[in-house]
Amino acid sequence: MFGYPFQSIAATTTRTGLRMSAALNANIYPTGVRIGDAEMTAPPVTRHALHGDRNYALHQQPCPAVPVA
Repeated sequence: MFGYPFQSIAATTTRTGLRMSAALNANIYPTGVRIGDAEMTAPPVTRHALHGDRNYALHQQPCPAVPVA
């Protein structure tokens, strides 16, 4: 129908002109990785001064090595 699978997404814009894009991530990730409660409740976030409850930046953090099965 569209040829390249992401062509429809690549052609998408909002009313204000924001362009959208997508890319396929073909990496293989391990299953069964557990995330502790402390890590889940305290992500690396910087809240913005205006409405910090819904405006924030989420930061990357180093991922611990996961043994390969």
